[in-house]
Amino acid sequence: EAYNWGNVEQLHALCRNVCFFIGLSMNDPNLRRLMDIAIDGSEVELVHYAFLRRIEYNVPFMEKIMRGFGVNCVWYDNYDDLPLLLDCLIPKN
Repeated sequence: EAYNWGNVEQLHALCRNVCFFIGLSMNDPNLRRLMDIAIDGSEVELVHYAFLRRIEYNVPFMEKIMRGFGVNCVWYDNYDDLPLLLDCLIPKN
């Protein structure tokens, strides 16, 4: 159902916030559909970030696909790298 609560809330988050995708393959067709709708329906151009393990993907191909959804890929090799990568992206007050 296109207008169920879960889809609407995800769409609102994608249109109004910078989102970090951690632990997702980014292959879910429902998520991709929502990201595509969010790009067309958002008043501001938000950039989202997907944290992806380099050895699991064809990097140039995935970069191109994700760029089309307004998502920047943040590549990492080891799970231990994630805290430092997140720390670099999250603004300090």
